[in-house]
Amino acid sequence: MTRSPRPSALGTATARSIMELVERTRIEKGIGILVVSHDMSVVAGYCPGIVVLAGGRVVERGHTAEVLADPAAPETKALLV
Repeated sequence: MTRSPRPSALGTATARSIMELVERTRIEKGIGILVVSHDMSVVAGYCPGIVVLAGGRVVERGHTAEVLADPAAPETKALLV
């Protein structure tokens, strides 16, 4: 795993291209991928499950579609604004 010390803002098209490449690689290699993002449209499109963290603690988890359709935690709701 690599980690950048600074956050970066990718354009939507670039982010989707990267996620498509990651998804193809995941399928070809039969591996799991951990996606860390504030962009819920990316998460919704590529991640079957979601864990929402706030202050280093899990505030919500579940199937991505269900959590994003009816978020219980205020932190999750804030990500959707």
